[in-house]
This record gives sequence, structure tokens and C-alpha cells, in this order.
Amino acid sequence: MSHVDRSSEHLIAFLRELNRTRNLEALAQVVIEHAVALVPGAQRGSFMLLNRERGCYEFRAAVGWDMEKLRHVCIPEAKALQKIVYGDHPAIIREPYRQNYVHGLGELGDTFRDMFGPDQAILSFPISYEGEVIAYLNLDNVEDPHAFREEDFQLLAVVEEEIAVALRAVLGRERLAELERFFRLLFERLADAVYITEFDGTIVRANQAASEQSGYTADELVGMNVMHDLAHQEPKMTYQQAIDLLEEGEIVRFEEVKRRKDGSLYVTECAVTRFEYRGRQVTLSVNRDITERREAERNLERRNREQEALLAASRPLTATLHLDELLSRIQEQAASLLSCDSFFVALLDKRRKKLRLELMVERGASLGKHTVDADPEGSLTAWVAHTGRSLLIRDTESEPLPAPFRQVGEPTRSWLGVPLLVKGEVVGVMSVQSLSPHAFSEDDRQLLAAFGGLAAAAISNAELHTGMATLQGKLLAVERAARGMKLAETKAELYRCLVEATGEIFGYEACGIFEAEEGALRAAVLQEGELSLGKRLPIDGPGITVAAWNEGKTLYVPDVSADERYLKGVPETKSELSVPFGEGARQVGVFNVESPVERGIPLEDRNLLEIMVSHMAASLSGLERLEAVRSLSAKLERLHHAVDEMQRCTDVEGLCHTSVRIASEVLGMSMCGIGLAQGEYLVPVSSSGGADELGRAIRRGEGVAGKTWEGGRTMWGKVSDFPVAELVTPEIKGVISVPVGHEGVFQALTSSEEGFTSADVTLAEILVGHLLGELERIRLEEALREQATQDALTGLYNRRFLSEVLEREMTRAKRYGHPISVIMADIDDFKQVNDRLGHLKGDEVLREVAALLRDSVRDSDYVFRYGGEEFVILMPETEDRAGEAIARLRAAVERWAKSAELGDLQFGLTMGSAVWDPRSEQEATPESVLQRADQVLYGFKRSKGR
Repeated sequence: MSHVDRSSEHLIAFLRELNRTRNLEALAQVVIEHAVALVPGAQRGSFMLLNRERGCYEFRAAVGWDMEKLRHVCIPEAKALQKIVYGDHPAIIREPYRQNYVHGLGELGDTFRDMFGPDQAILSFPISYEGEVIAYLNLDNVEDPHAFREEDFQLLAVVEEEIAVALRAVLGRERLAELERFFRLLFERLADAVYITEFDGTIVRANQAASEQSGYTADELVGMNVMHDLAHQEPKMTYQQAIDLLEEGEIVRFEEVKRRKDGSLYVTECAVTRFEYRGRQVTLSVNRDITERREAERNLERRNREQEALLAASRPLTATLHLDELLSRIQEQAASLLSCDSFFVALLDKRRKKLRLELMVERGASLGKHTVDADPEGSLTAWVAHTGRSLLIRDTESEPLPAPFRQVGEPTRSWLGVPLLVKGEVVGVMSVQSLSPHAFSEDDRQLLAAFGGLAAAAISNAELHTGMATLQGKLLAVERAARGMKLAETKAELYRCLVEATGEIFGYEACGIFEAEEGALRAAVLQEGELSLGKRLPIDGPGITVAAWNEGKTLYVPDVSADERYLKGVPETKSELSVPFGEGARQVGVFNVESPVERGIPLEDRNLLEIMVSHMAASLSGLERLEAVRSLSAKLERLHHAVDEMQRCTDVEGLCHTSVRIASEVLGMSMCGIGLAQGEYLVPVSSSGGADELGRAIRRGEGVAGKTWEGGRTMWGKVSDFPVAELVTPEIKGVISVPVGHEGVFQALTSSEEGFTSADVTLAEILVGHLLGELERIRLEEALREQATQDALTGLYNRRFLSEVLEREMTRAKRYGHPISVIMADIDDFKQVNDRLGHLKGDEVLREVAALLRDSVRDSDYVFRYGGEEFVILMPETEDRAGEAIARLRAAVERWAKSAELGDLQFGLTMGSAVWDPRSEQEATPESVLQRADQVLYGFKRSKGR
């Protein structure tokens, strides 16, 4: 066999083995073994590959070297002798040890000599792909400095391209494998359910979160259809509409009700996009479970409806003081609140120890009136009356009962009873029954108890009225006053109605209302007396009014001269009555009446005054509830509209500012702030009203905000309840701290003793839910926008974005009559930089020039990489300053070039500009303006060429 045939056979065997390799080490070993065998003077050799992430060359294979030692050697890219001396060209390096010292690399050369002994000659052969050096073949001879010849390069050049292609193929496969591992990790670890589906909804793949969310295993989900097997109903946006938008390349968002494997329903917030998976177009669907958030919103709406229903139900009860009529109205209003088959009201006669069943209605028919013993062991009604506690029996046949159940009428299966309380004292029992089991819930118990409080007050008033027939005139007057108070639109008007009615009906001119205020009772309304409006009575001081407040009950002093607690008001006062008022256990203030006669306030008047005060308290409570309902409804409505504003935000900081403003202006949380995560710290982004704890960086787990972030759950209440809140200023009394997912914390603070309510917490959580969703949207949009508009090498805007910006700015210029300037810049003889200094240096020059251009113009100007070494600068609202800008830019580049290590290259910029003034030229297009600037640039380039 001839030498040529053997060489061809060896070459074919090498190429075959090269194509079979699947990893870098194997490929590098095949290449270096072939090179050592091919070049006559080669005694040993090594293969160096560029690691871009580390910025250095690493040894991947060797022949005749200790590879275990070579694996730990990393040669910085800037210190590679081949690159420094020969500029990425094939080279023969004789006496490399001496060359290392000549070029300041002696320490690196010493390391190789100490590890492997001195070389006399090295043949360095760069492997390039698409003009870029990605590896070096190094062949070594330890004996003869002239072992290698120029002809040896040709031996290696024959297979250079095949080596480069094979190397890039292996690198590509490893990169794809790395990306696949990253995608799989992200796919599996994402907390939200993720589905990869066909366009018809068939599931191709699902992550673990999808399995946990739906109840199906991942294997069960594959092959199921999201639209037909998981979705409970089609969302407001139809599936066809969603598919059409996906076909247009949009990200589709909608809410969808799904059904779990166990049949339970849940609500998801879906974001769907199209992408390529294993060679075909599919959709990627991210599904966030928002069931709890929707349930919270529904509960809030339900509570609002209940409050409105209670308010509506309370009005008819205060419209009559006739017991029979009142009971009928109570039954009517109870039926509007709760669905039941039977309704009973029993009134307690403590003197006789009896319960009078004053109203018994079953399926709309009266069962008459009865009287039973009040023995708590005798019946469920008596048990409730004795204990003062509500009682819910879901099934009378299967649940243990605290007392015997006495059947009246048809067989009852569900029973709910609540005590009727007046000033904490039981006056009766109200109960509802159903012929079906499990008809009532805990929510029904709370609703009936709240209605029972209103009914109890009305019943108590009615009984007093019934027993005071001789006081008919006063009662009628009290009723008229009650109507007036019910119609009062403000607290001041309500107080004035009570005080005026006291004088007009009973003739007591000296009276007033005192409100609780920070450790004292403040005079809010005074009819007569030496005390002035605003006067404060310390609650730890003297006074009948103060004593009534502290004891929480009505106090009547028939002779004030004999009572040491008396605090002088009107000089003629001989007797005094103080009636605390409020809602349930919450006291609000005290109504005080004084008489110039000893024992001058008889029992009948005291009772009527208490009735009137109770009317006032009920009306006051109604005003507060109405105001609370209106406020909450208004906040919800404003919050709903404000979400639109959040959705228009385009950056994280603006979104946080908008959210804080919404919390402050819409939700009334004047002191609030948002901190977002940066490493182990929460860094403040936006705050208002002096939200001090979020005014500085906070470590994870530090303070209430740090604990909220760490625990991932809402914390709220009085600051004194949180030992970790010691960093908050002493003026702060209440806090709401809501985690923004894993992104950060929203916090609201208050100096009020009352703090925040659960409704405030719900509103804050709803706001934060929207904030988190918009944060994710903005970050996704920013990532997509950056990919679409930026040049990867220089970081400047790219050419594709230029057309969009120029058209937009020309439209603005036409609208406001402002001229705009366009500058085109071209680096002179840039090809010489690449040819003489290498493409890596050329890339560095492009980045440096780009940075100079960007830093030398206004913040409102735009800088684009137009292509290659060409740049475009767009300067809105300029007329005659383009020349100044060109001079400034040219000077900046010339200064930089002097220190840029460009050798003897004559480096500079040629620039041309064009100005478009819409006031004198209407029909210009972005392309025509660019063409004018390009023509000016071209003219300058030609003049330089001459």
C-alpha cells in the first residue's frame, strides 16, 4: 500500500472517529492523538479549549503530559502566549520559556517548567469557527528548537474545519443539554401548576405542582384535556378566542374554574403562551390557584350583604313599640335573613321563673302562645336562656343535646337558638328550626345572634312601653324622637336630637353627652351647665358620669349632696342620672341628666330616657355600620378601578409607588410601604406617611416585616402583640404585614388604639394579590422587551427598535411642533481593528465606543447600533444642536482612542446628521430622514477617502 493510500486511510479513520465522539474530552483526545501522530516533530501535545464563563483556556486532553495535573491549570485568555505574540495565527514558538519572560509571563512559564519540564519548541495551531478562535492544538518538542516547520501547518489545516465543526457540534449538544436540565428544574420546581399542551388542550406534560393542584398524578394528567377533563366550565374568554390570540403570538390571561380528581372545584389564574417543544408548536400554561383569594372576596361581599341586611332589618323593628306587632316584624325580618320552617320567640319572666312563648310560627301558621318553666334542664330554649349562650343543633336525632328537646308541631331536625340580651342581661330566646338536618351553619348562628341583639333591644323597649300606658304621651314623643334620630345623617345631628328631646319631653334642661377619648370623657354636647364643650373628665377622676362609665351601667343618684363622687356642674343640681351607651360590649360614651329636685328623676322617666338612649345608640350603631359598609363598598369599588391603574404600570418602581398611593388614598392606609427582596434583605421601594420599618433595608426574619417575608403569611394586630416589633417607633400602635409572595412585603401602620380590622386586612391582601400579579407581568414584559430591543454585544438599542422609536418620535414631533435630529456615525477603517488586533479586540472597541456615545448624549436621546460599526443617535426636540453633539462625540472618541491601545491605527468617527422640522416639512418618513443622514455621512466618508 502506498504512503498516499495509508495517509488517506488514516485520515478517513480519524474523521470517522471524530464524528463518533459525543463529549468534549473524547473529541479533544482524538484530535490531539491524530495531531501528534501526523506532525513528525511532535513528541507530545495538548488541547486547550476556551471557557467563556471563566475567561480562560482549560486543558481538555493531552498526549505525553500528566493530564491529572493539567486539569487544574487555567490560562487567562489575556495571558495566552499564542494570542499575545501571534494574534490567533498558527505559530512556531521556539524557546517558549524565554518568550514567557520576554512578554511578562515568566511566572506562568515557571509553573509549566516545574510541573512538566522545559520545552524547546511548541507548534500552536488555533481552531477557529466563523472567524472566532475557540481552541488551540499545542504540539511540543523537548529537544530540538527547530523540530517544527511551516509545512507542518498544512498537515493540520487539512482537518481544521472538520475539527472546528465537530467541536461546535459537541459544544452545542452540551449547551442544549444544560438548557434542558435548567428547563426541567424550573418546570418541576415552579410552585404554580404548569402544563405543556397541544392547541386542542391535550396535556403533553405537567409538573409536580399541577399534580398537587389537580389531585391527578403526572402520568394521569398526560393525555387528559385541560379544556374538557379539568375545566369545570369555559372561562369568559372562550377557548377559541384564546387560541386565536396565541396564534398571533400574544400571552393570554384568564381565570378558569377547574375540577380536582376528588370532584372539588378550584379557581386558577392562567397565563398561556405558545412555544416550540420537541419540534412542534404547543402551549405553555401556568396556572395559579386563587381559590382562597376569591373565597376571601366572596366572604367579604357576603359580610357586606349581611351588614346591609341587618341594617335593613333593624329599621322596621324601631318603627313600633307594640309587642305583638314588633314580634311579627321580627319574624318577617328573620325570614328575610334565614330560611327556616319554624320561628319562635320566648320572653323570660324572671319573677315567675317562666318562659313565655310569645310567638310560634311554623310554615307561616301560628301555633299560639304557651308558657313553660325556665328550668335549664327542661328544654333547649330554657338552657339558652339560663346560660346566655347560643346553641346550634345540626341534627336533633344524632347529636348529643344539653337538655331535652320538646317537640312542638312537626318533627324538627335542625335547631338554632340565640339569647336576647339587653345590657348583657337575658330577656328572652329567639330560635329557628328546620324539618331537614344540617340546615343551619356557624355563619347563620352569628347572623341570628347579631339580629337577636337588635330584636332584644326592640323587645325590651316594647315591653317597657306596654307597661307604661299612663305615659302614652311621653312614649309617643319618644317614638317621634327615635324616628328623628333614625333619620339623622350625622352623629352631631343624632346627639342634638337626643339632647333636645330630653328637654322637650321630660323638661330636663341640664343634660349632655360625653364621648370616650384617650383616658377621659369629653363633653360632646351640653344643654346647660358650667362645663364647656370639649371639657375632659379623666376616667380615673371623680364624677357620677365617670363612675357610670367605669361600672358600665346606669347610675341614678337621688341626692348628689350625699354622694362623694359628685362633680359640680349646674349649681341647682340635686339628682343625677348617667346612662352609658354603645354597641354590645363596646362602650362609646355616657348620657347625663341632672335635675334641680332631689329624687327628681322618677323610675318612669329613667326607663324612658334609657329607651331613648338605646334608640340613639342603635341609630349611632346604624350610622357607624352604614358608614362602615359605605366605606368598605367604596374602597372595594375604588380598589377595583385602581387595579386598572396598576395594570398600566410598566416598571416595578412605578408599580410599587402606585400600589402605595392606592393603599393610602383608596384604602385609607396613610402609613404604608413596600419592600422588595434583594438577597437576604428587604429593600424599601416606596412608602408614605412615615412607614419607618420599611424605610430601611431589613434582614430576613427581622421585625414584623422580616418575619412576614420569612414565614410567608400575613401578620396583623396590635404592635404590642408582636415582640419582634421592637424596632417600630412607639407612636405606632397597629400593623398589617402582608407577604408579596416571595417578592417582598407590604406593610401598613397606624397610631390608632383601635388598630386595623379584618376588613382592612382583606383589602390589603386583595391589593397585594393584584400587586404580585402585576410584578410578575412587568418582569416578564421587561425580559421580553429587553430581548426584543437590545443589541447583545453593545447593550444599545437594536436596528429593529430604531424604526419603532423614530416613527413614534416623529409623530410626537408633528403633534407638538418640535424638530428632531438624526445622527449617523461610522467607525473609520474598523476592518483594520479586526484584521490587526483580532475580532475580540474589535468587539471590545465596539462596546467602548457604544458606551462613549451613550454617556455623551442626553438622557432623553436614543442611541442605536445600526449594524456592524454603524450607530444612529436620535435626538428629539433639537434643531441646531446636532453639530454641537457631533463635535462633542468626536472629541470624546478621540480622547478615548489615545489610551485604548490601538497601536498606530488612525481611529475616529465619521458622522452625518439630518434635522426634520414638522413645521416646514410634513411628508417625511422615518426612512427618508435616515436616508438623508446616511447621505451626509456618505459624503463625509468620500471626502475622507480623497
